[in-house]
Amino acid sequence: MNAMTKRAKPIFMAMLKSVPAEQWSDHLDLACADDEELRSRVEELLAAHTDDESFLAKPALQVAATVDQPVTEKPGDTIGPYKLREQIGEGGFGVVYVAQQIKPVRRKVALKIIKPGMATKDVIARFEAERQALALMDHANIAKVLDAGTTESGRPYFAMELVRGVPITEFCDQQELSTRERLQLFVDICRAIQHAHQKGIIHRDLKPSNIMVTLDDNRPVPKVIDFGISKALSQRLTEDSIYTAYGQMIGTPLYMAPEQAQMSMHDVDTRSDVYSLGVLLYELLTGTTPFDRETLQKSGFDEMRRIICEVEPPRPSARISTLNAEALSTISDKRKIDSRKLSQSLHGELDCIVMKALEKDRNRRYESASAFAADVERHLADEPVQARPASAWYRFGKFARRRKGTFAAAAVAVLFVLNVAIAVGWTARDREARQARLAGQVQLILDDADRLMEQQKWSETLAAAERAEAAVQSGDADEATQQQVRAILKDLRFIDRLEQIRMQSAALVDGKFDRAGADREYARAFREHGVDVDHLAVETSIARLNSRPELAVVLAAALDDWVIARRIVSKDDAARWERLVAVACGIDPDPLRNRLRDSWGQPVTPESQADLRRLAESIDVHRQQPATLLSLTSSLGRAKQWGVSVRFLRRAQAAYPGDFWLNFVLAEKCRVREDYEGALRFWTAAVSVRPDSTAAHNNLGEALRELDQPDEAIACFRKAIQLDPKFALAHCQFGNALFKQKKLDEAIASYGKAIELKPQYAPAHMGLGNVLAGQGNVADAIRCLKKAIELDPKFANAHNSLGLTYHRQGKLDDAVRCYQKGIELDPKDAKAHHNLALVYDRQGKLDDNIRCLKNVIELDPKSAKAHNILGLAYSRQRKLDDAVASFRKAIELDPQNAQAHRFLGLAFATLKEFDKAVPCLRKAIELNPEFADAHSNLGMVLRDQKKLDEAIACFRKALELEPNSALAHRNLGIALAHQGKLDEAIVYYRKAIELDPKNAAAHNNLGDALHNQDKLEEAIACFRRAIELDPQLAVAHSNLGSALHNQGKLEGAVAAYKKALELDPKNAFTHNVLGDALARLKKPDEAIACFREALRLDPELVAAHGNLGWCLANASDPEHRDPKQALFHADKAVALNPNSCIAWQVLGWAQYRSGNWEESIAALKKSIQFQDDDDPRQWCCLAMAHWQLGHKDEARNWYDKAVDWMEKHETDDEQLLRLRQEAAELLGASKQPARAAEPSPSPKKESRDP
Repeated sequence: MNAMTKRAKPIFMAMLKSVPAEQWSDHLDLACADDEELRSRVEELLAAHTDDESFLAKPALQVAATVDQPVTEKPGDTIGPYKLREQIGEGGFGVVYVAQQIKPVRRKVALKIIKPGMATKDVIARFEAERQALALMDHANIAKVLDAGTTESGRPYFAMELVRGVPITEFCDQQELSTRERLQLFVDICRAIQHAHQKGIIHRDLKPSNIMVTLDDNRPVPKVIDFGISKALSQRLTEDSIYTAYGQMIGTPLYMAPEQAQMSMHDVDTRSDVYSLGVLLYELLTGTTPFDRETLQKSGFDEMRRIICEVEPPRPSARISTLNAEALSTISDKRKIDSRKLSQSLHGELDCIVMKALEKDRNRRYESASAFAADVERHLADEPVQARPASAWYRFGKFARRRKGTFAAAAVAVLFVLNVAIAVGWTARDREARQARLAGQVQLILDDADRLMEQQKWSETLAAAERAEAAVQSGDADEATQQQVRAILKDLRFIDRLEQIRMQSAALVDGKFDRAGADREYARAFREHGVDVDHLAVETSIARLNSRPELAVVLAAALDDWVIARRIVSKDDAARWERLVAVACGIDPDPLRNRLRDSWGQPVTPESQADLRRLAESIDVHRQQPATLLSLTSSLGRAKQWGVSVRFLRRAQAAYPGDFWLNFVLAEKCRVREDYEGALRFWTAAVSVRPDSTAAHNNLGEALRELDQPDEAIACFRKAIQLDPKFALAHCQFGNALFKQKKLDEAIASYGKAIELKPQYAPAHMGLGNVLAGQGNVADAIRCLKKAIELDPKFANAHNSLGLTYHRQGKLDDAVRCYQKGIELDPKDAKAHHNLALVYDRQGKLDDNIRCLKNVIELDPKSAKAHNILGLAYSRQRKLDDAVASFRKAIELDPQNAQAHRFLGLAFATLKEFDKAVPCLRKAIELNPEFADAHSNLGMVLRDQKKLDEAIACFRKALELEPNSALAHRNLGIALAHQGKLDEAIVYYRKAIELDPKNAAAHNNLGDALHNQDKLEEAIACFRRAIELDPQLAVAHSNLGSALHNQGKLEGAVAAYKKALELDPKNAFTHNVLGDALARLKKPDEAIACFREALRLDPELVAAHGNLGWCLANASDPEHRDPKQALFHADKAVALNPNSCIAWQVLGWAQYRSGNWEESIAALKKSIQFQDDDDPRQWCCLAMAHWQLGHKDEARNWYDKAVDWMEKHETDDEQLLRLRQEAAELLGASKQPARAAEPSPSPKKESRDP
């Protein structure tokens, strides 16, 4: 749920509960104030609630699978408000009863209940699908759903209209209906099925038993029932969508279309129902089905499929002629026709009509149920049918039958002419008679064209006019007829061209329209028709376009579409599109449409918005032309009344469900609002209305692609290409879909075809460049992308794609320039901001990176990926609270995002909140058990918790999943080093470096292990290599300082420590060791400052307390000594680590300097208890403390022990020599130390990880 919906929902719920519908508008004025977007969203929710289809809002039942149970319902039982009377039917999963509804009205209904024990998830889904399918429809010839609920045992039921009738074939035979009466009944059924198709439902099981006929005032009324296996074309019928198992045949074989028998349910469309209607008509006419029932029943499964898919059935007239005399007599009697005439009555038109519906290739069938019905009606009206080849004599014969009186007189005249001709020796036919006959034929064709034109079927209209042209060219037509046909053809070809441009401009490519291309094509088409709108006076253009008033509406609609394109292309030159508006107003006779056009150039004000809202709410959509409704929709959009626009458009579509452009535009509105289910629904309806529309198939494919249905999307793009092999946009879209499926060679071929067809088409060049980049062919990719930009410099996507290619090449500055240009052209392209953020990240520009990611989130608040990456950026900036918030938002948006859980765990780990980090990392592993990095990160946290065995198990699991992971090898090495297993750790560090030679951290860890083995030269080499690979790796500089420190190279150590602190100024450990080095360089003030800074950063750093206490107790210059402070820090060190020998020794010295001799001795003995090695410094202190207490012999013993050790080891440690000298002076000893030339410190080494 987006933020706007969250704001709108409480207002919507409150209004439903407490505000009457007539007060909604006033309440919205108060609740939404000037927030138009909020008001629009609430209005959408209210519209959806009050929609005719609100029945679908009932929640889908969530029922677990059940076990078999005995039937508990029986006649006399009550279910809800229904009392069962009798069982009247039983299907695969349901039982149907006659029931008496008790309240709120009394009536008889049909109640369908799932059988006991059949309430599995799949059966409930099918049952719910049937209810939802019926609820979608409102047609006199389709059984209505009245109510739904569940029984006390939890089984779903629904109540529907009770149809007391018999199957249509039985009814026709019982009533002995004639062929004509049967055809009239069949037309009603076609209209019902067309209604279902327009609602996005395919029946898939049309047969006589699913079409019941009842009598209403002695008039037969057919009712289509049983939508139990219907298929949703455009929306989910249930919350749990039905997925037909692979290989399952859906339908009844005798009535099944070939594509159903092939069991590819994705390939079934409305023309499958047309085939089943053809079988039904075959049976109504002949009394039998196209394929013999007994033959199919005896056939094996594969043979049955072969018959349906490959065998051509006999024509109805031929089938009749094969019947035996008894069967033929029975069938003829039931149709009240002589048996000898039955076959003859079917021969010709009815044969053609039926066989067209039964074509194996659905593209050769009727394109819709309504087209099927229209051809049957033509037959009934003695008009030429589309199914029969249009010979001239056939057309003339139909003309004669419709005008029998006229034809009789004409026959006399013709006979007279013939007699005259015979009398003069049959020298020639009468020219005028020929011309008159031909003119009559041509007029019949043009009448057909006029009918198709009224239906706005421009392709069919043009085809009819071209037949008239063929007739004119084949005969001796007079000049007037020739001119008439030429003029009509010119206009129709122009209209057809405009319609094709409108179609192509409405075709989506990567969610965008080619407006610039549309502007060019419209200008060229009008210019070549003799109307150069851009240069002729407006009045001249109007006069030239007004020659055929019946075309005014479609011409004005084309101009309106041109205005949309030109406003985008020439947004800085209003005069160019205002000229088009003026011409449209001049040729369109509709005053409302012209008033709306006039408003397009006016500024949008609250008053104009209110006027448009009132108009949209008050207008009677049923009394307006679809073109008017589309104009009002455009005006609402321009006034930023998007919510009102969508709600109004839904009303318009409900009034004209068969209008192509209303469905098309509504689908696009849904797509823009990311309602891809709605887009799918209405583009499917558009395809149903115009199955030959390339743009509709193309855009349907785009919606399917957005819904992650790539196979279905590809099928749509293939269909668009099949309909128009020269449709470059469809080839380009096909390439995009193939590219997404990683079918790179096929994608290259598709883009290449698009470029061949339309060399100036920039998106095809861009698509080809993207594929080539994906293949690693960078040079050719850049050439293609630059070509796309050359063709269309304002093509933002092409700039972004070029930036991405440079990005992959590592040419980051070029990438930044391209991304910035793309964003300049399309500031709302979230993907471009995202890509730019990634470049800034690689450049180390974290502030710019974060700024771009915030732009992404502003444009796409639901982008979990953007929140995730923003969290990473905050982590790098050490803004860990912000990082945690970002990761949590990413998880809220996408709870299954294992990476976000991992990053959140790492952020908590960095905050030392290990108890929070571990569950996050375990969740990441739960979501993706093979996520090697998550196992490795969990090991790192467990290692920091000192749970080394668990940590090592995690690292080994990571290596099992990803044996070539340098990170896992390195982490395992660190854990082993913590266990003191340095040799084993070194093996894993070296393996990490072998796998990733440029891994600076691994080189640093190897150096650390070697340092701990006192292999100082090797360690220093490793640290220097780490710094060479990553000069910003502070820990490597610090470790290098420690190694140099231990070598006695104090100046070099100090330089390394300072560089480390320059990179990581908050590292307390480095401040501490720098202080130690400075102290040994006799820089006590600087040393003390370093120790104090270390403790400010980490008040619990034991080593810093110890070093500061030592320095304050034993500074070479007594002026720097501060026994009281020394004692404080020594006590703190002991409290923090009671087992530290160094902490106790410092405490002993601090007590000595404070004059606490006995406490000093106690602390020093504690130090010796925890010490592994000898340390003469504490012996010197013990000697002096005992001396001060008068223990002279004990004092001398400790002093001699220190002197003997120092002489044995020949130490030159200046600090130790100074302390010995102090003891000697106190004791008056004779052994005096020699002064050391250079100090040689040997600080204790501590192991640290980056």
